[in-house]
Amino acid sequence: TPADTIVLAFPSAGETFLCGTITSDVSLGTSQVSIGIAGTPGKYRASAVHTLIDTPVNFGRAAAQATRLAADETVLLSIATAALPLAGTLIIDLYFAQS
Repeated sequence: TPADTIVLAFPSAGETFLCGTITSDVSLGTSQVSIGIAGTPGKYRASAVHTLIDTPVNFGRAAAQATRLAADETVLLSIATAALPLAGTLIIDLYFAQS
């Protein structure tokens, strides 16, 4: 439901976000999903629909890719506008680099 958030990852301080990929075997319809952290839900992916089926789509925001994490984070998928479909598989891949 739009009130739900889903934990995706726990990157550590010093890591750098490289990019992410979203893939679904069904259209998410009018559901909008964002990927970020508490207080900045669109840090890695701004809220948007995803209607492509079985087509990986890369995402990433320049501001998040340009700096190392100052602290450990909990990365969340937030749902807006409408609930996700009742059936299907949604895959979110996140890539971080350690230095």
